[in-house]
Order: sequence, then structure tokens, then C-alpha cells
Amino acid sequence: MLYEDLYSQFIDSYNEGDNNTASLALMRELGNILVTKREDFVYLLNESDIPATADMSDAELVNLFVDNIGKNPKLTLGASLLANMENADTNFDGEKRIDDDAVKAGYSCMMCYFNGEDYSNAIDPVTAIAQGVGELSKLGTTISSGQQKKKYGAMDTAAQKQQARSEIVKQVIAQRQAQIEAAQKEKETQQKTTRTLLIVGGVVVGLTILGVAVYMMRKRGK
Repeated sequence: MLYEDLYSQFIDSYNEGDNNTASLALMRELGNILVTKREDFVYLLNESDIPATADMSDAELVNLFVDNIGKNPKLTLGASLLANMENADTNFDGEKRIDDDAVKAGYSCMMCYFNGEDYSNAIDPVTAIAQGVGELSKLGTTISSGQQKKKYGAMDTAAQKQQARSEIVKQVIAQRQAQIEAAQKEKETQQKTTRTLLIVGGVVVGLTILGVAVYMMRKRGK
């Protein structure tokens, strides 16, 4: 599945210390969410003090997000939480449980990606609750002990934001294309069903007419 693959890539890359790949995997995941859970994406922006509406274009929402991610801690934390919520496991009570370690990992790698600093210990679940982006609870997703040893480098912020924007847009386009193909497939299925009904209906009508004709001929023969 698309979500599962991106989330696994984020976790694996983060554990390997590849902050860039981990962050871009999150960007693509958020691109998916922008299309499939648009209201949640808009809510994230608004709760991060960034005015946005659902009737804005995809490009406008992407720009608002990329222009503020990294420099707005609440948005960055909320983005990590949203991505993790989309991939949370469901417990026996039917409730989704989110791993706070994974949320913190997403937050720290995005803050580092857009700022070039180590934010590994910059946030905790209590802060997340205080900022109103949701309650976190431990699930058990394992982030390796080597998570502190991430690959940092001198990054140009403008270039990083452009790369992030490109990854989000790429995923938005992919999701929109998938929606178009799904709609087309559904339309073709409906048309096929309609044709089948018409054919069956035509046969029934034909047999009925034939039956009536035979009956009339026999009646006249009498």
C-alpha cells in the first residue's frame, strides 16, 4: 500500500540516520493526506495559526505548508502527528494508538531538515498535548538506539524547501491521477452493467414478443 510503503521508508531511513530521505518520505505522505484527508490537512494549518480553507487550490495549500514548516514548531509537530495517525495501529478496542517515539522522530528529522540542527530531544508528548495537536500514547514501534546519529549537513533552506515542495506536489499529482483512473474505472463498470441490463432486457422483450406472436398464430389457426 502507498501509505505503508512511505511510512516504512520514513522509519527505516530515520533508523539508518538518513534524515533527508526520512523527511522527504514524510513530505510525500503529507501530499497523500492533502488529497485524501483534505479537511485534516487544512485543520492542521489552521491549528498552527496559518489561515487556510478547503476551497484553496492544492498549490496554495502546499505553499502555505512548505513556507511555514520548520520555522513553525506547532505545524512541524502536527505534521508528524498527522502522518503517524494515518499509519497508526488499531487496538482491540477499535482505537488507533500512536507511537510517541515515532512522532518525535518525525518532528526532529523535519526540524533538522529545514533548519540544519539536531532537534532529537526537543519535544515530548506533554508538549504535544499542550499545543493541542492530539494525545500521544506509546504503542511499541521501535526506533533504533542509533537514532541520535543522524546525518546532518549544511543545507540551503531555500533548496530544501523547494525539494520538499516538489515531493509533495509529485505525490499530490499521483493521488489525483489515481482518483481520475478510479473514477474512469467505476464509470466503465457502470456502463458495462448498463449494457448488460439492456441486452438482457432486450432478450426478455424479444422473447415476450415472440411468445405473443406464436400465441396469436395458434389462436388464428384454431
